Amino acid sequence: DFDSDRSPICSATDMIFKTVSTDVSNLVWTIDNADTIKNSNQIKYNFQTSGLHSVSLSAISSTNGCSNTITKNYTVYPFTDYRFWIDTPICEGQVVCAHLRGDIEKMTINWGNNNFGNITDTCTKYSKSGSYTVNVNTTSYLGCYDQTKWDLYVHPPPKVEILPDRAFL
Repeated sequence: DFDSDRSPICSATDMIFKTVSTDVSNLVWTIDNADTIKNSNQIKYNFQTSGLHSVSLSAISSTNGCSNTITKNYTVYPFTDYRFWIDTPICEGQVVCAHLRGDIEKMTINWGNNNFGNITDTCTKYSKSGSYTVNVNTTSYLGCYDQTKWDLYVHPPPKVEILPDRAFL
């Protein structure tokens, strides 16, 4: 028999499958009747697509030479399905709020300016112009997670200068 290291299983996430059988040799793992991995008690596999996937383990007994194959089906869920965006351009001193739509249960934002947000607090203010990296972590109601990061630029305010009218001096 064998077990996996997580539930639910999410697409594009490394999964570890390991045999709980003892006294076996000549192990062969088969994923979706295509990919095979031989002679390992534990494998790491990454399902690239969501849907129903099969994992099989074939083994031969070390003591009596008998063989057996067990197959388990796993539902692999997609990444969190959401849209996250910030209105641009962003100017120094301006309050910036993120917009979020989708099927997520939890979200954390690292704005890159020592401010952090969550699913109910999605605004920040940049007090200095420059480049910042924003990191967003989301978790769906199914337990699948996603990490996104992108760079943004905060523009300095325009320079405004009032000069005296020399005609009146």
